[in-house]
Amino acid sequence: MKKINEKIGIYEILKSFSYSMDLISETVVGHHNKVAYISLELGKEMNLSNTQLKKLVISALIHDLGVFYLHQSFSDLSFDSRRNQHAEIGYHLLKNNSPIADIPEIIRYHHHEWDKKNNDEIPRLSNILHLADRIAVLIKDDSPILSQKKRIIKIIKKNRKLRFCPEAVEKFIKLSIREDFWLNIISNTRIEKKLDDFFLPPSWLINYDEVLKISNLISHIIDFRSSFTATHSEGIAAISAHLSKYLNFNKKEQKKMKIAGYLHDIGKLVVPPAVLNKSGKLTNEEWNIMKTHTYYTYQALSTTENLNTIREWASYHHEKLNGKGYPFHLNKNQLSLGSKIMGVSDVFTAITEDRPYRKGMEYSKVKIILNEMAVENELDEELVGIVLDDFDEFNDIREEVQVKTKKYFNKFNRKAKNILDSLDGENISSDRPEALK
Repeated sequence: MKKINEKIGIYEILKSFSYSMDLISETVVGHHNKVAYISLELGKEMNLSNTQLKKLVISALIHDLGVFYLHQSFSDLSFDSRRNQHAEIGYHLLKNNSPIADIPEIIRYHHHEWDKKNNDEIPRLSNILHLADRIAVLIKDDSPILSQKKRIIKIIKKNRKLRFCPEAVEKFIKLSIREDFWLNIISNTRIEKKLDDFFLPPSWLINYDEVLKISNLISHIIDFRSSFTATHSEGIAAISAHLSKYLNFNKKEQKKMKIAGYLHDIGKLVVPPAVLNKSGKLTNEEWNIMKTHTYYTYQALSTTENLNTIREWASYHHEKLNGKGYPFHLNKNQLSLGSKIMGVSDVFTAITEDRPYRKGMEYSKVKIILNEMAVENELDEELVGIVLDDFDEFNDIREEVQVKTKKYFNKFNRKAKNILDSLDGENISSDRPEALK
């Protein structure tokens, strides 16, 4: 049997997150991968060190993470946009949670114009990322990629001194001669192969404690999109980890269970905020959209064998023992104990936590709902019995972590408001030169 590593490469876990971000809009499928690939090729041409290249590519993979908090659409990221709110928010989300130094700063400045007086490492890497991002958004889907070269090069050249590092532009012009450079950009398969190969053998390995930290950050980005679920993943992570401890899972498995709890809803990045934030009953069409999130969670966590167990525990949380769950309609014989734990934890957390439109349910109501689901062979009867027998203990654990996360959510909201207020008027204005159309 193939031995699975005790550590995971930072690229492997962030690739999962990047995959989910790239699905938010059909018009920009693969955007972060495209930018990562272009950044990699530009960086190679500029003779960056291997460490600098890795910092640049990893930053590119997640450079727009602030977009989700702001509920921006990718249509806001047109070539002429000078908006940097999402970059600043992304920086503040990352700065205390990044396992690699400099990544938050590189992302923070990826919409800033080139300052020839400041050629330090971070501004330089940020501007390469900025150039790669702008090249990517100039590419259109309605015409052959090779027919777009002349237009894109013309726009980039026009902005050489205004926005971009001249050396990076020169290297881009050199790269643009190669047809394979352009054809790779529109091939997700080729991009993934190029990026995967670049990070082989796996480097910047992190242990499960560090994976927990990153997973917690991702859960905030997922959940902070909606006040309805701002602390949801924290609750599930705590309940599932405690339940696994109760069942004598070892410490490593308990950490994996907590990571799965943090990441179980990563596929919800695909779900529009209007659906996530709807307080009333979802229409059939909206419900069908909502049901896709577990499928995309599964796909997002399929980046490496090291995540296989976490993937199954996370993405099967809406499967039911009777086979009537979704999206795979697995039955009790096909579901592992970890997946069953996640299913019970999800329901327990959902009905006991406060939502803006209702208070969390008391023990009597929780008991009725969980027991009915056990009788209907939807949830594991033994696991339901455990959480009901020690209801106060489990509920106190959930409430403690969610109260703490709610405080952080409110604090971050205040900070974000101050950030956005301070940035008002700093974006593109009428007295600044416009980019060539």
